[in-house]
Amino acid sequence: MRLENLSKSFGSTVAVDGITCEAPGGALTFLLGPSGCGKTTVLRMVAGLLEPTHGMIRFGNRDVTALAAERRGCGMVFQGYALWPHMTVAENVAFGLESRKLPRDEVRRRTGEALEMVRMSSLADRRPAELSGGQQQRVALARAVVYRPDVLLLDEPLSNLDARLRIEMRREIRRIVDETRITAIYVTHDQHEALSLADRIVMMREGRIEQVAGAREMYERPANRFVAEFLGETNLLGATVEGAVGGGLCSIGTSIGTLETTTAGTRATGDRVEASIRPESFRMHADHEVVAGRPAIRGIVAETTYLGGFAQHLVDCHGTMMKVLELNPRDRSRHGQRVALTVDPDQVILLAE
Repeated sequence: MRLENLSKSFGSTVAVDGITCEAPGGALTFLLGPSGCGKTTVLRMVAGLLEPTHGMIRFGNRDVTALAAERRGCGMVFQGYALWPHMTVAENVAFGLESRKLPRDEVRRRTGEALEMVRMSSLADRRPAELSGGQQQRVALARAVVYRPDVLLLDEPLSNLDARLRIEMRREIRRIVDETRITAIYVTHDQHEALSLADRIVMMREGRIEQVAGAREMYERPANRFVAEFLGETNLLGATVEGAVGGGLCSIGTSIGTLETTTAGTRATGDRVEASIRPESFRMHADHEVVAGRPAIRGIVAETTYLGGFAQHLVDCHGTMMKVLELNPRDRSRHGQRVALTVDPDQVILLAE
């Protein structure tokens, strides 16, 4: 599926501003961004529920921009389950097939296949009120895929579930996409859902695309400050490029220490830059363990939050607070310790302006 220069305006308000991107066949593509960034508007245009102001929507070789919603071949899973309360699970899933006047045997067969796919066959005769939230969402998924749609659209489908069920349903959605090889587009503002599920992420802000990349690439190589901060905790430091030091490394100077990076690109000596360093990228040493002259940031641990398998530290580096994540901490607190922070050069990411 491909969007070409797609725009949507509501009066003088531009909700989507000329975006172009592609959702690969058989993959799970996430539209990710804060509330109001335009991601749900994009999904509704793809579904045929909104008419674009400009641009084109293509499903493979088909231009579907002007097609009615029922002719596009989309299956949609909404934030609310939208199940008919007076119908059984099987009747809910079969309803759309029956509306299309398919033969009774085919309706029964395809309904059974869809329920088996979401592991709800044993509950086919129950009504929605007798199901948990996770079970209702499985039925909604079955109802969307029973049509064998060209594109599966998911609009924040897990937001009404508790944390445990969200994790369970993430696995189920990933399994269904992998088994059916369906083209799926998933809208969310939850970066954890995107990072754990997406084959590709389209990061949006104010109706425009900030970056398109795989989940790991976007987390480890954010295009700019907005992407770096939206996808998780990071430390941002103003710095000056000091020059190449050999082996593909470049030295950068900050107000709290000198570091090395492999991501300087074409930046020249003296350029002002902004560096992003994830808290988990730092290694924390006792101050005396790092020799003078080695690239490092030194400071005093101002705060420790012990969380069992890991600890979160705030390190006061001459007035600048750096966030550091320590896995399998041996001390419940490092408060007051003098430490040196080192980081691999490929984890010091210089951001685009």
